[in-house]
Amino acid sequence: MGAEGIGKGTAGPGCAPPWSGGFPVPAADALAPLLGEFELTDLLDLEVLQRMQDGFAAATGVASVITSLAGQPITRPSHSNRLCAEIVCATELGLASCRRSDRQLSQPNPDGPTLYSCLNCGLWDAGASIFVGQRHLANWLIGPVRDQDLDREEVLRRARRIGADEKRFVAAYEEVEAMPADQFRQVANILFLMANQLSEQAYQRVVQTALLERSRQAEEQVRASDERLALVMEATQDAVWDWNLETEWAYLSPQYYAMLGYGAGDFAPCLDSWRQLVHPEDLPATEAELSRHLGGETPNYQTEYRMLMKDGSWCWLRSRGRVVERAADGRPLRMLGTHIDITEQKREVERVVQSQERLQRIQRFESLGVLAGGVAHDFNNHLMCIMGNLELATLELSEDAAAAEFIEEAMTASRRSAELCRQMLAYAGRRAMQTEMVDVVQMLRESSSLLQVTGGGRAVVDVALPPQPLLVRADPVEIQQVVMNLVTNAMEAASGSDATVSVSVQALDCSAETLGNLCFGEGLAAGRYAVVRVGDNGSGMAPEVMDRVFEPFFTTKFQGRGLGLPASLGIARAHGGSICLRSEPGKGTVAQLILPLMSEEAPRTGTEAEGETADPLDDRTWRGTGRILLVDDEMAIRDIARKMLERAGFEVVLAESGARAIEIFRESHQELAGVLLDWAMPGLGGDDVLHELRRINAAVPVVLASGYSQAELTELLSTELLGGIVHKPFSYDRLREAMRIATSGKGR
Repeated sequence: MGAEGIGKGTAGPGCAPPWSGGFPVPAADALAPLLGEFELTDLLDLEVLQRMQDGFAAATGVASVITSLAGQPITRPSHSNRLCAEIVCATELGLASCRRSDRQLSQPNPDGPTLYSCLNCGLWDAGASIFVGQRHLANWLIGPVRDQDLDREEVLRRARRIGADEKRFVAAYEEVEAMPADQFRQVANILFLMANQLSEQAYQRVVQTALLERSRQAEEQVRASDERLALVMEATQDAVWDWNLETEWAYLSPQYYAMLGYGAGDFAPCLDSWRQLVHPEDLPATEAELSRHLGGETPNYQTEYRMLMKDGSWCWLRSRGRVVERAADGRPLRMLGTHIDITEQKREVERVVQSQERLQRIQRFESLGVLAGGVAHDFNNHLMCIMGNLELATLELSEDAAAAEFIEEAMTASRRSAELCRQMLAYAGRRAMQTEMVDVVQMLRESSSLLQVTGGGRAVVDVALPPQPLLVRADPVEIQQVVMNLVTNAMEAASGSDATVSVSVQALDCSAETLGNLCFGEGLAAGRYAVVRVGDNGSGMAPEVMDRVFEPFFTTKFQGRGLGLPASLGIARAHGGSICLRSEPGKGTVAQLILPLMSEEAPRTGTEAEGETADPLDDRTWRGTGRILLVDDEMAIRDIARKMLERAGFEVVLAESGARAIEIFRESHQELAGVLLDWAMPGLGGDDVLHELRRINAAVPVVLASGYSQAELTELLSTELLGGIVHKPFSYDRLREAMRIATSGKGR
């Protein structure tokens, strides 16, 4: 084997393979993974291969065998000879040349057969590659064939070259089939065609296997998809509809019926049934959205609407769908979609919106309360100056002075302004109160006759009270004012010959959620509450009015300052409760005053009286003695209070801040007869100053001047830290009386 080999041949005319351009490329890339999984015997029957090989050998007289790429026989050799096996391959040179020849013949060649001439003995071999797709799978080898043109001397020379026995070599050589080179090329071309046929059969078997596998996978995918769809529909509770737009009938899944509370088939699955079930208010918009999708204006159909359930209630649905089949002219033929129950989502959104609206009302109320409290506090200070100076001026005038009448009119206007300030402080929840244990049932029972009189014959007041007492910690005057205000509003709202106002009270256990759903009920602790209910059969209020009834100075009445309900709400909130209103146009209004119940009766203690003492001062000749430390950050208040104290007989030391007051008190507390201390000051407030004064010298009496109530005042009084309280705007007589009691030791 060597340089004289005739090399790779090509098929002659008329012998081209059944595909053009060499070996065929698979039609689908999906076959590529399968091609590496098979051997020749997996694709072709071994016995059929053997019969083809034997038939080819018998017809041509040429030995042949089919081998793997590793050179291992796949079939049994046909017409083998002893020249190569027993003589040539028995020598070292001959064996090496045969192996090189086998490697050459085994190289993949999709274009034709490979022919090779052996230099050892002048024999010809040929091979054809067997492929599956583009993968080289096996080789069909034929030969050797003796070259008829090679003379005897050349044969002997080649035998001697490899070191073979000449006699045995020649004898075996004569046994090999002899044929001309052209004839052997024709045989090789036939071999190539047969190998191509085997390659085609192997490829078709792969294609068939792939198709079968693909079909099996498709069936498996369909089955798995059906299972997943069934599981998804069961898990999500989605309803499915398949609508034939030409007939207007549809397939409706069982869940479609169940979602509305019906059994399968309870109503006809057609367009008319759907229209009858959709809420009349939602149908126009829903049909418009559907028309836009059917007309191709939107890629998908999606909308939300209500449908009538079997029990008569309405179920909110989110409907999604898409046209999946159209005619050649674009006309929609079939549409698929789903329904999802979003009723609870809608309710949750509504709850969130209502919660946000309530929060906004509370924030607006609190902001206005802060504003009202600040304005009232500052206005009180101004009134203090006005009323104090007017009072001092009166004291300087004779009773028959012409100016006395003018001053009295100014005092009357100032008192009305002071009352307005008190209402504004009530709205802000800062109004001074005197709390005690109050039986709400008894209070309403005692007020029932007054409530009837309040009606003035315009309406019948129906009072229904439980037999057991309901105790609350409250200022009875303030709470009675709130109830009277609610009844008065109900009286004015009631109308007609059957105008009725109902008043009742009951104890209710309220959860935090229940309280949070009330008007301004957020923040109230869960517990047991007394609920005073005042209802009327009047015309009710529109939503836009309901949103503003608790705003200060808002009123729908011809007359009125508009502080009734806002002030009442402020008082209720100051008592740890609230006021809730429910009203609809044409259905009247119900107002509920909610107050926390007391579990057991506590000792009755006064807290924040209006500054009036139990024993009014009768001796107008009394005069105080000693030095008073006057503490207030407002210069005008310091000035008028100083004048009043000096008129009452005291010497006054002024401090414009809490820090300055502590400094003066520390230096001269042994010389002081008392302290008049403002409660609300910037920096160190009245509470901080008071505790520091008590720490330095607890024997010096302290009278607190306050424009509005503070929760700490109750504790301060109960622990005897205060010598008394005087509320702004205070009069000369009230200040003098408070200082008389404090400096005489009766207030501590």
